[in-house]
Amino acid sequence: MVPEFCIACCYVDFYCLLEVTNCFAFSIFSQTDLAHHNPFSIALKNFGSRPQDKEKDVNVDIHRDGKQMTYMQLEREYLDWLLQMHRMYDEEIDCGEDQPIIVVSPLNKKALGISSEVVRVHQILKRKGLLWKSGQKIKVLKGACTKCHKNNVYATIEHFLLEGFQGDSGGEARIICRPLGIENGCKLSIKGGTPNLDIQDSLSLPISVIDSGMCMPIDDSNWELQLRKQIQKTPSRIELLNAKQCHQLEVDWALPTDLPTHAGQTPPKVIVAVFRPSSFTFSLASNYLDQKDIVKVNLEMSMEVTFRRTKNHQDVELIYAVRIAPSSPSSFKGFHGLYMFPLGVKFPHLFQKAGAYTFSFSAEHSGFPNYKQTIMVVPSEKVGKWELLHDEKFPSYSVRVGSCFPPLSIACYDVYDNQMSFTSFPSLKIKLIMNEDLCIDVVKMKPSLSSDNSVFIIKDVVIESNELDSIRPNYAATLMIYIQDESRSVSVECHVTPGDLHSIKVCSQLPRKQLLPGFVVEFFLGETSIILMPYLCFNDLFGSIHRARPSFLIIFFSGWN
Repeated sequence: MVPEFCIACCYVDFYCLLEVTNCFAFSIFSQTDLAHHNPFSIALKNFGSRPQDKEKDVNVDIHRDGKQMTYMQLEREYLDWLLQMHRMYDEEIDCGEDQPIIVVSPLNKKALGISSEVVRVHQILKRKGLLWKSGQKIKVLKGACTKCHKNNVYATIEHFLLEGFQGDSGGEARIICRPLGIENGCKLSIKGGTPNLDIQDSLSLPISVIDSGMCMPIDDSNWELQLRKQIQKTPSRIELLNAKQCHQLEVDWALPTDLPTHAGQTPPKVIVAVFRPSSFTFSLASNYLDQKDIVKVNLEMSMEVTFRRTKNHQDVELIYAVRIAPSSPSSFKGFHGLYMFPLGVKFPHLFQKAGAYTFSFSAEHSGFPNYKQTIMVVPSEKVGKWELLHDEKFPSYSVRVGSCFPPLSIACYDVYDNQMSFTSFPSLKIKLIMNEDLCIDVVKMKPSLSSDNSVFIIKDVVIESNELDSIRPNYAATLMIYIQDESRSVSVECHVTPGDLHSIKVCSQLPRKQLLPGFVVEFFLGETSIILMPYLCFNDLFGSIHRARPSFLIIFFSGWN
């Protein structure tokens, strides 16, 4: 479309291409930097300013398509071409094809691409004989304007804007369109009789995208194809990066996935979450990061960490809650759209308490479900202590020799004070310590485990000893229970008293004389009982009752000691 002219300047042949700018003006210096004082340079600078025959030192010949032209022919052809270009490309838009809505002082004029305080909003516009309408689907090619410099843009026309009132000159014309996948489009509203225009997330494109052929209408089938592609790229769910992917990012660890996780494991310093597109499917290859599997989207993401003693426990404790704003997703190691939540730096001892830790990730107004991952933390394998579980039914332990102790319940705790479960019967040894010099072994007992293997129960512990006189009068003793080995033990403070009546014997140490009524026994042994029987009664063979002559019988009852 741009004419080319060859100018021969003699002394010698010299060829110069006359270039026409987008303002339809000649430019001969944009591509060639000529010597300023050279006669050829002076002749070219003076070209067009006066008739060429006045040039004394340089002869100028003009050729086009191999044919020589005069200066007047060149000037006429150039003016004809210039008028043609103006007719083709300088079409001024004065009005649309429908009744406009006048908006005064619209919101966000910069985003609308206008400078005027008055704008006319049309729904139909005619350009180069073609009608363009609101609701029409269009494709704007890459490079058509500054807002379409990366990819082709598929959009729906919403409005046409014409600056100023009808008849005003110099106003811009804009196309307002909503790109595919954008929900918050341009909003035209009337409140109290006053029109308002808010572009929101729509685009404002210059009308020149139509004139240049960079904007074209598309049919429904093409639109549906692009819509399916768009859906595949839109976020469909939240996922956490696994250990291999975090290693690729050089991020310290990920959430543990091995079940169970033992108490004391160090939590990851950060948790990295991403939005996955609809087209994403888990495979072996997805263990390695790929930007196409991560959606960079303007959405806020939240994380909550809660704790329960057991997975089905009703009481839930909120440990941590944090949000990452839409403008804050990280770009790290060349990957975009990473939501990096700090964890271990804030809670370095998070996994020391056994129970269920639930990590919940959500995005408001996203339309897809929350992502949850529960980490079950079990007690550490390192034993911290053994402890007697006190039973309210037995606030203190007291037993008679030969009788059974109340059941003894013993629990095992790890180094973080979590109650551990028993995987088998531990070895057991019990001793009764009555004083520093007297200790007896207890051999009668029945050990067992609770139904959930969390408590070691010792039943029917029987104390047998004839050494209780050494701990009179309070009969205090200590029951020592050794489990596994004698390095760990549980002590039970108790009282052991004499047992049931075992034997009766007559004391022969009293004076050998007849005991008369009123006789006082001045001494007796130990804690035996004395019964004075004034007479004895017995039946003969014929059923008659006989009474012996008055006398006294002293009987001593002694327990088993």
